[in-house]
Amino acid sequence: MRRPREAGRVVLARARGMVTYPAPFQLVATSKPCPCTAPSACTCTAPAQRRYQARLAGLGTRPAISLQLTAPGRDACAVGESSAQAAVRVARARTIAADRLRGDGYRVNADLPLTTLTGRHGLPRRTVAGLTRMVDTGAIGLTGYAGILQTAWTIGDLRGTERPDQDAIDTAIAFYLPGTAQPVPARPGQDEPRPA
Repeated sequence: MRRPREAGRVVLARARGMVTYPAPFQLVATSKPCPCTAPSACTCTAPAQRRYQARLAGLGTRPAISLQLTAPGRDACAVGESSAQAAVRVARARTIAADRLRGDGYRVNADLPLTTLTGRHGLPRRTVAGLTRMVDTGAIGLTGYAGILQTAWTIGDLRGTERPDQDAIDTAIAFYLPGTAQPVPARPGQDEPRPA
């Protein structure tokens, strides 16, 4: 699934030739943290939990956004924005992204390749210094780096900011690597703007 997900197309090869079909999609998946049915009183061993989580490896790559949800309380329905309000905010963010990306030939942040994310739409070095350090230390790969930047641009668009700020980057990292601490601190001298 990794190749169709990243390329947005499926190629079928047979003896008489190859056919390419468009296949852009957004994968949404859910799972329990372990095989038992009572996560609050889990009795699973650590190896059993690892085996269970390893089954998700069939997705081919780490999801760009990963959230751990808890059971809602009685008053959960009265908190937060309504679906209609969220829809308006999402539509506005998609319009912002489409307008910004029109000259690049893309419609949404998820379509942006790493070369565009670090080139024309590159962020100041100070903003991405911790994220870059995560790549340098092997905490994430270049695919993760691109996914985090794509998510950070979307967070910025949802917030109505011109560019993602440090908080948007940190939030995207937390979505990509749930349960992690803040990114590795920047090395001295990395606060000058990145060339365009």
